[in-house]
Amino acid sequence: MIRSLSVFARWGNQVFVGADLTPNNENEGWDGTFRGQALNPAVFVWQAVVVFIDGEEVLLSGDIMISR
Repeated sequence: MIRSLSVFARWGNQVFVGADLTPNNENEGWDGTFRGQALNPAVFVWQAVVVFIDGEEVLLSGDIMISR
């Protein structure tokens, strides 16, 4: 399970937050929009707390680029 997922724009503005998400479920994750509007191409930073089957929680982070 993904306990939390946050996505931030270049200057630290949070553009997405989700909680208790199911892995590999496209309907629950971030779709590259903010307040219903498609975002311009840019690099965004993400941070997730993932809970594994054995109960271990791990904080993961990285970046993702939108290109259209």
